[in-house]
Amino acid sequence: MMTLIASIGVLLIRQQVTQVQPKFTPAPLPQDIKLGDDLVVVKVTAAEAGHIAMEKSPKLRLARALLAGAHGNTISAQSGLLPQVSVNASRNEVDVVRGGSSNSGNSNGGGGYTASLSVSQLIFDFGHQLALTRQAIANEKAAFHGLSRAEQDVIFLTKAAFYTFTLDATLVTVQEANVKDRQAQLALAQARVDAGPGEPSDLITAKTNLAEATQQLVQARSTAMSARIALALGMGIDPRTPIAAAESDEPKSNSDFTAYYKRALDFRPDLLQSIQQLRAAGFEVQAARTNDVPVIGLTAGFTSNGKNDPTTNQTLSASLSVNWALFDGFNSHGKRLSAQADLETARATLASLQLTIGSDVATAWSVLQFAEQRLPIAQSEETLATESLRIATGRYRAGIGSFLGVTDSEASLVTAQQSAASAKTAVSTAWAALRHAIGDPN
Repeated sequence: MMTLIASIGVLLIRQQVTQVQPKFTPAPLPQDIKLGDDLVVVKVTAAEAGHIAMEKSPKLRLARALLAGAHGNTISAQSGLLPQVSVNASRNEVDVVRGGSSNSGNSNGGGGYTASLSVSQLIFDFGHQLALTRQAIANEKAAFHGLSRAEQDVIFLTKAAFYTFTLDATLVTVQEANVKDRQAQLALAQARVDAGPGEPSDLITAKTNLAEATQQLVQARSTAMSARIALALGMGIDPRTPIAAAESDEPKSNSDFTAYYKRALDFRPDLLQSIQQLRAAGFEVQAARTNDVPVIGLTAGFTSNGKNDPTTNQTLSASLSVNWALFDGFNSHGKRLSAQADLETARATLASLQLTIGSDVATAWSVLQFAEQRLPIAQSEETLATESLRIATGRYRAGIGSFLGVTDSEASLVTAQQSAASAKTAVSTAWAALRHAIGDPN
């Protein structure tokens, strides 16, 4: 009989608790800080952000300038293999102060017109100028690959900043949900205290948790804003620009590690750049070895002059010349030593870069494998944490659970949501890093 009465009493208390309306008014969410309200919102994907950065980022100006300079050096070197044409025209006036003028044949003075055209052509220099030209061409190709690598670096760094901003924005959403949950939990604790069975300590705990959640939200919003500014700077646009991240996903492939490694050795721009620099160093050695050899050239000229008519006297001339510097103060010897040192440096740089590429691909591959394995686990933990919070809240509302179970479940849910968001972003970032490691231009 006593057991029946106790059961009825518990049911009545539970019914009263469920009918109690919360008297607590939730505190308003902290206002987000807005910058650039006068600017148009830019909504981009990760790929679009990378392309914008490639066009606007000032970091690529240096690489483009180096390529333009290398192209100019190539044109200058090639000119040594082409005919050199020069034209000269003059009008001379001669006044005799004393004596006669042997040039004019006129004792009263003289002068006249003179015009000349000369063409010179290198005939043979043991391949010296040709080696210089090939060196310049190789350096230009190296500069081109250097620009390609710089563009890939900018795209990857921009994508990394984009995914960081996406993660931070997601964490803001998580913290906003956490604040709302904490407000609801405070309202529930207030209702139970007002109804009688609630513990005042639960109310204090709920208020403390809400204050902490609000502080975490403020911090998350500050972090997201910093990430947005960093992304705008990486894209080369106004840092006040309100960027909105669109849903993005990196293209995936089913290749294995060996295929990725071979792809990197075939297409990494910095490796191709290093190969061209090695070729340029080899041509530099060839040019240095022929720096002090005889040079044979041909020059042809046409001259016309006259006192009043520039066509009065006309002459044609041709000459074959040999120029050989027998001693240049060991200048050529010094150039040969310097060129050989540059060649050894280029060889060492290429060997080191090949090892670095292997390390880059292996590291990116292993990070990707871990990220893809971690993602479903993190998502499963989020699902379990959501269900755990639902059960703990229901038990507390029914009077058979503790408020500590609710707060612990809420904390576990926030951690699980953060972990799931981080895991999802890690997969996209890992794919971008792998593509950067193998030299994929996208």
